[in-house]
Amino acid sequence: MDATVTPIGPQQPSKPEPRKFRIITLTNRAPVQIVEADWAELFSGGCGDDDPDAPWGWSINIRVRKGNFFGPHFIIAAKYKAWDESSDRNDGTNQVVRVGRLLNAGQAATALAKNILEVGEELRSRILLERLRKYVTYAVDECMAELPVNKLYHEPQPLKPTA
Repeated sequence: MDATVTPIGPQQPSKPEPRKFRIITLTNRAPVQIVEADWAELFSGGCGDDDPDAPWGWSINIRVRKGNFFGPHFIIAAKYKAWDESSDRNDGTNQVVRVGRLLNAGQAATALAKNILEVGEELRSRILLERLRKYVTYAVDECMAELPVNKLYHEPQPLKPTA
């Protein structure tokens, strides 16, 4: 007969998960460091040909995160990466570009879509391979499609009974 021993008394607390930090590059200002768990990813879009086993590839990603840093803030961050293991030239075949913006709640409420478009343009202007610049549009479109819908109509009001 097998006996199961159940410990009596306080249980050993499990170790908390280590916090995962991320440094995000912003355009024309210093990078910011965040704790990923504190900054939820709200919207994202991306495209590319980035098979990790292939000797070449590219990817474009744009993400919008929301966190609470002395009030609600939003980060729009975009990244382009192209690589070709067979090339060591400096012609754009091997390039990484990161751009982004930090917005407060007021800026995000009035111009989030505008800022996403502008971050996309900042990314596009820095991509050296002209043939890949057009794909920024796909990533931006995918991200914009996840934004809340703007209603261009009024909800019907219930009829009030007349006396």
